[in-house]
Amino acid sequence: MKVIKSKNISAFGGINLVFNQLNLLGLPDLLKENLPELPAYNKRDEIEREFDVLKNDFGWNKLPCSYLNQNTVYLPFTSMCKNIYHYLIHLFSQKHQYLQPHYRLKKFIFRFICVPAKWIYRSRQWHLKLFGNHKFVT
Repeated sequence: MKVIKSKNISAFGGINLVFNQLNLLGLPDLLKENLPELPAYNKRDEIEREFDVLKNDFGWNKLPCSYLNQNTVYLPFTSMCKNIYHYLIHLFSQKHQYLQPHYRLKKFIFRFICVPAKWIYRSRQWHLKLFGNHKFVT
């Protein structure tokens, strides 16, 4: 028997590893016929991804107050900010080809907001020269 070592195996992640190994062996329906459906497990993955975005991009990993009842305004406010951000990135991605609607906040900031620039005095006027591969209009 082959022993598989992985740091990603947890109490919930182990069943996906078993399904993947059975798919590699060509026996994908062996466990699916004998086990009931796991719809809650599949939904859990989507929710974890949302909490990962809130935790890493919108400051849920370091809350401003020590107790959860003191953060009752902060948590819903940052989740509303996430929804507004997704709406804005969707609008910007339709106008600019180098932005995608699935970009996370840090990638959006480094691609769209933090652009290296330099003021240049040319022909008795100040011009802003933007650097990068994108065609910005100033």
